[in-house]
Amino acid sequence: MATTMTFRGINLTAAVEGARITNISRPARPPRERNKVIIPGKDGSYDFGNNRIEDFLVSAEIVITATSASELQTKIQALSAFLDGKGGLVFSDAPSTVYQAQVYDEVAVVGDTTARWGRALVVFECDAGG
Repeated sequence: MATTMTFRGINLTAAVEGARITNISRPARPPRERNKVIIPGKDGSYDFGNNRIEDFLVSAEIVITATSASELQTKIQALSAFLDGKGGLVFSDAPSTVYQAQVYDEVAVVGDTTARWGRALVVFECDAGG
């Protein structure tokens, strides 16, 4: 069964008919802040710890199928509305993991010349605090 996504309590496939996730990229471990000091003329560095977790990115490639160019544009508008705002992001293959996320970058949808499908890479910025 394909992985689905819920954002702000709304399932992607319910919000955008014909949409499916083809690829997900998420970190196995979020990045940590470095707190190192380099002393000129001395080898190495001093690590002062306090390596707090930083915000991180989760990306999902989404494909939308349609029967016409106008239907594709309607579905792209539905995707835009679905991605608006900030809230919980959950993937069906890890339902106990909830990311507090928001989309800040543009989402460009690239389609074929027949306008029967469009593909977009959606990048969520996730809060380190959960």
